[in-house]
Amino acid sequence: MDKKTWQLLNENFNEFEFIEMGYYRLRQIDENRYEMAYILLGPCGDKTYHPQITLDVGDEIQPLKFIDTEVVPNVRLSSEEEPEKLQQALEKLVDKFLGAKGLL
Repeated sequence: MDKKTWQLLNENFNEFEFIEMGYYRLRQIDENRYEMAYILLGPCGDKTYHPQITLDVGDEIQPLKFIDTEVVPNVRLSSEEEPEKLQQALEKLVDKFLGAKGLL
């Protein structure tokens, strides 16, 4: 993800926002870490991430880890183990976020 796309996401998404079928979350975890997630709520109010990606935001935006608890078996990826799959998952999630608000 480039800085321009990151800025567009920051300007258009808040901490927790319902759009159509699920919740979109973009939140800061600490100084340079952010979390992007598409969240579905279960019948008992439980949250499932479909997916959640942790990002390091500095000179470049780097995905660090990926969790998808909606699929069985759950999927977990890290940048050390599978950087290409993690980058592809980030691109897909960014498109989902931008598409939800017609920003593509």
